[in-house]
Amino acid sequence: MFRHVAYVMICGVLKAVLYFFGRLVAGLVFVVGLCWPSMVYDGAPGAQGQFLPECGVLCLALSAGVVVHELGHLLACRAVRARVTAFRLGGDRGWVRFRAGTVQVSLAWPYRGHVEYVGAYSTWRRAVITVAGSLADLALAFLVLAGSAAVASGRPVTPFVFTVADGLAVIGLTGLLPFRTRTGELSDGAQMFELPAGIAVSRLVAAGQAASRLRQDGRVAQLLELHAGLEVPGGRLGAAQAASVALVEFSVALLPGPLPEEAARLAEHRAAALARQEGLGAVAPLAYLALALLLVRGGDADGHAEAERLCQRVLAGESADDPLRRMALAAVIVSRQARGLPHADVSATWAAALSPADCSPEVMAAQLSAIFDPEAALRAFLAGDPGARLGAGTIAGQLRRQGRTGELLELHAGFGKPEGPHELEQARSLECVAYNVLLEPGLPPGVLGEAASRVEWIAARYPHAQHEGPEGRAALEHTLALARLRQGRFAEVEPLCAPALAVDVGADNRATVLATIALGRRALGQPYAGLVTEAVALSPDADLVPEAQQASPWGPASSGFARRSSPGVI
Repeated sequence: MFRHVAYVMICGVLKAVLYFFGRLVAGLVFVVGLCWPSMVYDGAPGAQGQFLPECGVLCLALSAGVVVHELGHLLACRAVRARVTAFRLGGDRGWVRFRAGTVQVSLAWPYRGHVEYVGAYSTWRRAVITVAGSLADLALAFLVLAGSAAVASGRPVTPFVFTVADGLAVIGLTGLLPFRTRTGELSDGAQMFELPAGIAVSRLVAAGQAASRLRQDGRVAQLLELHAGLEVPGGRLGAAQAASVALVEFSVALLPGPLPEEAARLAEHRAAALARQEGLGAVAPLAYLALALLLVRGGDADGHAEAERLCQRVLAGESADDPLRRMALAAVIVSRQARGLPHADVSATWAAALSPADCSPEVMAAQLSAIFDPEAALRAFLAGDPGARLGAGTIAGQLRRQGRTGELLELHAGFGKPEGPHELEQARSLECVAYNVLLEPGLPPGVLGEAASRVEWIAARYPHAQHEGPEGRAALEHTLALARLRQGRFAEVEPLCAPALAVDVGADNRATVLATIALGRRALGQPYAGLVTEAVALSPDADLVPEAQQASPWGPASSGFARRSSPGVI
């Protein structure tokens, strides 16, 4: 153990020294590169008065070098079949932003750039992508000089051409040197030294994102398979690794229905190890809450007491945001209800410290109860328990995914008009139930008409746009678009889907919207194949995407919004 710690410390010191000298050399290369054109052509005929034009050309060449650098990364991603998710020039929020297929593009003045990608989990793939940017700059600088020399036929290279090649070479050379920038980012050269650790972190980060998406889509078997096969390194985890592991265990903790014993035991073991680690910072509340939810699901008295203690830490911590604290309070309510203990005093104490929100802890507690035991929640709903309405959206998603269409329709028919102290939350739950009903093709016209009229009533009765912003309104209008699709009113589908395409709703939700539009266009005899292709590239298993593939002329391939699986839950 001591040898391992000493080895890690020595490696850390050597790496720090390497990065320090790498940064010094990179600075020297940059300064020399800036001065080199003037040094080469100083005193040459016609060089007088060329300083300012040369500076302008050099600035443009450096910016062009950034563009070429990022394009090199982009082309390398394509070559090794890594999926590019974002291409950025300039800051994170560019002057121009748009989506090109599955790639989010952001453009501003190219003083820096960034290409985000997923899917390259082998060392050689990551290495190719990492060095491709700098090699592209150096290759283009060589081609500029060689091409100019060939055209000039023995005459000296002009200052303009030399300056352009110099700017490209500076970007390429500095990128290959290992150093850490002032903002903490690693150069391409430094990333080459971090490849093994970077691949491990990337795998965990991708697993965390995939787990959250699978949980939202209700793909329980796939999430449990990912969870069982996840490789978590031993010892202390870095911030990114800890956050990803916590997100995976949190996603498992929120799976509907009883967890398999082995999966529950593994999740609790990992979450407990993570909760014991010191210095987690902002990750700590998520780790505590994941473990607390797993203990509440376990059901024994000691587990409930420990879960409440962990939730108290989340509620009292400064690094937890209000959604996490609200869920922690909801977990306390569920735990106390399971033990037959009062919870009104605890709720009142902590609720006063939370910011106002549409989804109160009591509502979230009802949703958690529906997640932990959907069958019990369904029985309570059918018995007339008004509190069970708040978790009806979760129950509806579970019934649809299990193919229990008759019970889903019974749930929909028995909902009734939202009323009582949580009227708005009931309306959201009713919308979720209607959405799951409308996802079922071939239903009787009476059922479709009832679902459509309920969505219309919700849209007219409750100002979702004021409560949830444009995303909430877009989700509601997409549900109405789905109703129109099922009713055969195809011309109304695409206009109702337009708001969802204008906001960032996530890959799964966007795929569902595109599939909805594609089905509407197909019924109208309009082109739609491109929409299906984009939807499949974004998320082949998202709602309606398999149906749109089956409706396409080339048949199915691999097989409303994802958030509707559990409304109000993070």
